Amino acid sequence: MKSTAGTQQLTEKVREFYFDKRSINMIVRELGRSLEKKFKGCLDSVLVYGSNSTGAKTDSLIDFILLTNDHKRFFARFLEHFSLNPSRSLRNLAYVALGYNKLCYHLKSFEKEPNIYMAYEGDKKDSVGYKFNVVRTDTWQREMGGSREDWYWFGRFMKITPVLSMREELEEPFVQAVSGAIRTGFETALILAANEKIEADSEEVNRHGSIVLENEEIMRYYMNLSYICDRRVEPDDKWKKLLAQNPEAYAAFFAVCLNEMRKKEIVSLPTGSSGRTGILLEPEEVKKRAAHIYSTLFEQRASFAGHNRSNVWTNIFWPEYCLAKIGRWRQG
Repeated sequence: MKSTAGTQQLTEKVREFYFDKRSINMIVRELGRSLEKKFKGCLDSVLVYGSNSTGAKTDSLIDFILLTNDHKRFFARFLEHFSLNPSRSLRNLAYVALGYNKLCYHLKSFEKEPNIYMAYEGDKKDSVGYKFNVVRTDTWQREMGGSREDWYWFGRFMKITPVLSMREELEEPFVQAVSGAIRTGFETALILAANEKIEADSEEVNRHGSIVLENEEIMRYYMNLSYICDRRVEPDDKWKKLLAQNPEAYAAFFAVCLNEMRKKEIVSLPTGSSGRTGILLEPEEVKKRAAHIYSTLFEQRASFAGHNRSNVWTNIFWPEYCLAKIGRWRQG
């Protein structure tokens, strides 16, 4: 397919911001290198995601995504570094009894990928907590491509996901897949924000015959899309914290996508307006598109356990993780 100027601009921006390591601190880089060494020969990529991708927060876990080209070899290596000592705690003893230190346990769990593991590096007082989300490279590529939006992955990669390392031949497919997710995400966010405006004041919309949105309303939906079907416990303003990590990048993505949507005659820029976007679609068309979007999102939400595929039982620190999430939600 012949690429357009807008497509080229967006892919260039993805290369610029997703492969930029300057905002990532040394702790994150060292943890990334450590994971590369542990799983050398069976990793295609190490990426960072989430609200602590820069590593600046001392009270928040650092989240990695590991793309593996050989999951059997990966978990064999995993057990060389993360096997449990049953004498350390009753919990370890229970997990070992269940088979945690056996390869077959992890391969069986990985039938519902990705698996999420939580670990600590360093002494207890100065230890750093992190999680790594393990998925097969071909699974990730399949679910980021095609005509089916998979919001488990779309939602994560619409947000800046710094690439610490990546096999060279995977870089271009990665850039194209992420660009597609960003483009889909912004148009989806625009429709849902416009639909919210219609539902909030349909008489006002009908009176003026148009829908005008503050750009922040669109950004709010864009940053929150993955949470709509994710059932995670997150504070309402988390999207602002994620946005604040790299506002220049999101502004650049928004500008490119907005220009593409202008050419598709979906939006216009209101005269004399700054930071606002006009919707050219009829309200009934907006509501129709929004209904289809919500149908997809809620279908994924209803089947969360199967769709999300995260097997928390392979994560021995799941009680601590859940309690920490609840605590942060209450503080937020």
